[in-house]
Amino acid sequence: MEPLVPELRALLKEAHPGLTDEDIDLSEELLDERMNTDPDTDPNRVAELDRRRTELIRRAMPRYTEVVRAFNASRGPRPVRDERDRTQVTIKPAADEGRG
Repeated sequence: MEPLVPELRALLKEAHPGLTDEDIDLSEELLDERMNTDPDTDPNRVAELDRRRTELIRRAMPRYTEVVRAFNASRGPRPVRDERDRTQVTIKPAADEGRG
């Protein structure tokens, strides 16, 4: 997962006086762990990570969503990926596959 860009980090601090790098880092660590936890095999862990991050944002960054949306809007639309840029891979069966 990509870390927050410095500009977004600065905007979050500006919108939330007293917000620390440690709070932002913890939020990112919880999100990273959440994204790397399989909800099918560990739903309780996912719920716990979601709960902890939600509480942290509610306590330390109540305007988080507003700031992130404004930041993303200021960056303009994301470039649309051209389908022709994709590399196509064809997997051919082994010569002896299917014989048996």
